[in-house]
Amino acid sequence: MTITSLSTYIIGEQTRARFARLQGELTDTQTQIATGKKVAELKDSGVASSSIVMARDMLARFETRAQALRDVSPRLELQDTARGAASDIAKNLRLDVLKMITLGDASSLPDTLQQAFTSAAAQMNAQYNGFHMFGGDRVDTAPVTVATLNDLAALANGQAAFAPVTRQQTVDLGEGFQAAVADRAVDVAGGLFDAIRDIKVLLDANGGALGKPPTPAQRTALEAAMTKLDQAAKTLTQAQARNGDLQNRVYREITASDDRTSLLQKTIGEAVDADLPALSIRLNQLMTQYQASASTFAQIRDMTLLNFLK
Repeated sequence: MTITSLSTYIIGEQTRARFARLQGELTDTQTQIATGKKVAELKDSGVASSSIVMARDMLARFETRAQALRDVSPRLELQDTARGAASDIAKNLRLDVLKMITLGDASSLPDTLQQAFTSAAAQMNAQYNGFHMFGGDRVDTAPVTVATLNDLAALANGQAAFAPVTRQQTVDLGEGFQAAVADRAVDVAGGLFDAIRDIKVLLDANGGALGKPPTPAQRTALEAAMTKLDQAAKTLTQAQARNGDLQNRVYREITASDDRTSLLQKTIGEAVDADLPALSIRLNQLMTQYQASASTFAQIRDMTLLNFLK
């Protein structure tokens, strides 16, 4: 074998190796473009695979918590409406009683009281997804247990109108974070029902109607009920404010969770997702190199053994 033949042989082997490398790189590039991934299997990404697995686990937790937060948001809105309505009931009943005292005519008090009782019971028995929002840990039981004003008047006080509950209702917001989402109905509306009961007892003690105008004793009893109604409205407003604080917290947590999710998705994407624009450019380059190498390889392959032995 001459020096020239040996050189030709070496060049041929180098061309063969380069051609094989280009074939492999071309196949890999085409696969990345087709799948959109840098590697077919996560294990193929080497030492980065463990970090990607951890990032995906964190992403799943963030997404679970964000969904839990989003699920509770509509409930908090409904609770805000119910507490606001109950507060208005207390304020309006107090105002109506004040007008009756001022005008010296309480003839409409029975109807006004009935309406207030019915509305208050409805707000405290409000449900979300079939569960009583203000029932504490007894979500399947209506908090207000009395059905009529007569039932309420027969009790020792307004607080006795509620089902016994030991704990506030909580919701799992993910990662073991438990939040009390609602006060017990007795805690926020016990004062309102107590005032309504006092007025009902007063009416019953006077044959179902007050004097026109009310007597001094009747006025004193009504004024005492007004004081309770004023305090009841404040209690309900404070509960509404706490609900608003929780709404704001949930909103902030959702925003923070979404930000963390976006960051993790970007990090994971950069680790496993293929850069399609860059790959398209690389594919064109590889195709040009591949065609040139294929042409050279074909020419060398066509040489006979005699060419190398000269």
